[in-house]
Amino acid sequence: MTTTSHPIAGFGYAELPGLIALMTGDEKHAISADSTLDVIWTLYDRVLNVSPDRVDDPDRDRFVLSKGHGPMAYYAVLAAKGFVAPGALETFARSRRSRATTRHSATTPIAR
Repeated sequence: MTTTSHPIAGFGYAELPGLIALMTGDEKHAISADSTLDVIWTLYDRVLNVSPDRVDDPDRDRFVLSKGHGPMAYYAVLAAKGFVAPGALETFARSRRSRATTRHSATTPIAR
């Protein structure tokens, strides 16, 4: 793995609670999401070799979250890094069918 950072203006670590707050309907899992937030942020900000403009790159790193109640943090980080539009978070917990998936991983939505 290489260490990279892909900043997007206006979205940093400090904005993650606000991005998580956009997701309604699954608030009972917020504590579980909070427990993974620092790790997922650090991976996407400093460790993983990924960016929204390279989702088709076969040499990119991949991350699969295997924590049933942690996706709120995952999607907030993906929104901060430009993989998903922040507005899409408002429908996060309403319907699994409304979430788009990408080639980044089987569970990662992407902004269109």
